[in-house]
Amino acid sequence: MHMTYERDGDEAYLHLVDRADERESPAYQMFRLQGEAFLFFDLDKHGKVLGMRFELASTVLPQEVLDRAPQP
Repeated sequence: MHMTYERDGDEAYLHLVDRADERESPAYQMFRLQGEAFLFFDLDKHGKVLGMRFELASTVLPQEVLDRAPQP
C-alpha cells in the first residue's frame, strides 16, 4: 500500500494493491467529503476496493502525508 500525490492537479491516490496486481477497474463509488472535495473508491469486478482517489486532496488530507507522497 502506498500513496502518490499529483501536486499540479491536487489529486492523491492511495494504492491498496501493487500496480502489477491491479486489474481493470470497471466501477467506482464516489463520495463528497467537504466543499468540492471528492473521494473515489476504485472497485474490481467483485466489488473489492483497489484504491482510493482524493480530489482536492490538500483540503482533506494532512499536509505531512502529502509532503511524503511521491509524484505518480
